[in-house]
Amino acid sequence: MLESLLSIKFKGKRKRVGRGIGSGKGGHSTGRGAKGQKVRNKVRPHFEGGQPPFYKRVPKLKGFKRKTQVLTLAFSKVLKLGSSLPVTKNALLKTFGKKGLFYKSVKIVDDETKGRAGLKFGPGIYFSKSVLKKIS
Repeated sequence: MLESLLSIKFKGKRKRVGRGIGSGKGGHSTGRGAKGQKVRNKVRPHFEGGQPPFYKRVPKLKGFKRKTQVLTLAFSKVLKLGSSLPVTKNALLKTFGKKGLFYKSVKIVDDETKGRAGLKFGPGIYFSKSVLKKIS
């Protein structure tokens, strides 16, 4: 029973600082070192010695801007989908878009592929001039 109890270490009395020489930490500077600002308890946390503090040096951000990108796809990749349904912006973003990025639109660019697609495209998809000739 007594063997299972955890041992309690004796911590002793805490030192009373600045109460004379016999108190353990007494006398002239009482463990604070020599003269200066830090001895006198007048320095605030994160004080940087008179230079402008960090929170004043950093520029203040006004609002939030989301970085938008345009997803560019080669026409051959779109042809590989081979769907008879209309190709939508969301379907292309799911298959070809990178995770975590926000795309505002999709642009399909020509890449020297021969062949015409009978695909129908939904709104929000833009095309280069050469792709428009192949589609129509």
